[in-house]
Amino acid sequence: KLILNENPSHFKGHNRPVENVTWYEASRFCSELHNLEAAAERTPEDYSYTLPSEAQWEYACRAGTYTAFNSGPRLSHSIANFGRNRYKHAHFVGRTVRVDFAKPNEFGFFHMHGNVREWCKDRYRSNYLGAPVDGSPMTNGTTTLRVARGGSFGTIAAYCRSAHRAAVEGATRNRHHGFRIVLTPPFEDGLVRLAP
Repeated sequence: KLILNENPSHFKGHNRPVENVTWYEASRFCSELHNLEAAAERTPEDYSYTLPSEAQWEYACRAGTYTAFNSGPRLSHSIANFGRNRYKHAHFVGRTVRVDFAKPNEFGFFHMHGNVREWCKDRYRSNYLGAPVDGSPMTNGTTTLRVARGGSFGTIAAYCRSAHRAAVEGATRNRHHGFRIVLTPPFEDGLVRLAP
């Protein structure tokens, strides 16, 4: 709200994820945040606030794991807000919850599975043929479909898997879509520069 003077979320409350935003609005927020922080000289040189690439998102979600979920082969309601329509769980009644409600993954990230599906910077492609190998986003092409990851409070566990990706029209606005911000270095010559 401090950056764009509005909070579009349907589910308002302290420490809840912002949802009900389009890909374009999430991107604009990141751009405005970057401009604000760069003007105040609070970011390392050449770094920028942005939506994560699909590769960055999945790396953060997996947190060094190779299983379907960063917690193992199955997803539990003790660590994720998902499956409103299939499960009757005291804490999850078809809405978002505080971002720090459940235990974080091994990298310290909360709710990489469930709560809100998160926009990524990438344009959607049905496969990874010709995808960048340096973790940068797939932005070439003309499709208006964007990638969303992580599932939401209303999806089944299968849609919350670390590898699951959804193709969503960038102008889509609903309670299931939110975003996560990354401060990322530039991608140069196929390598990511390390933070100073």
